[in-house]
Amino acid sequence: DQAFDGEQGLNMALSGNYDALVLDIMMPKMNGLDLLKQFRMGHKTPVLMLTARSDEVDRILGFEMGADDYLPKPCNPREIVARIRAILRRVEMDKAGMQVTGSRQVMVREDVELNHNTRI
Repeated sequence: DQAFDGEQGLNMALSGNYDALVLDIMMPKMNGLDLLKQFRMGHKTPVLMLTARSDEVDRILGFEMGADDYLPKPCNPREIVARIRAILRRVEMDKAGMQVTGSRQVMVREDVELNHNTRI
């Protein structure tokens, strides 16, 4: 799905069932940061900011508003796909209760912890 302005994007994001959102900052009617701020009031759907605004201040503001990742344009389309897959992978691991630290994988369920790198 594609929105042509920020207001339409916010309505779609709030009413749709999306696995992830890709937002631009520079949209008519409502910019992407305002959209993100309003969306984050009640939703945890992962958000990738994909925008020509690449200044450090813009990137920091994007993360502070709730973006999960921030990618300046122009960029390789394969990198966009890779970053979205990485975000979705983290979401799935969170749902499964799995935490990854470096090369260590640990699955946690209630009070049971399974560490794939230790032996009994």
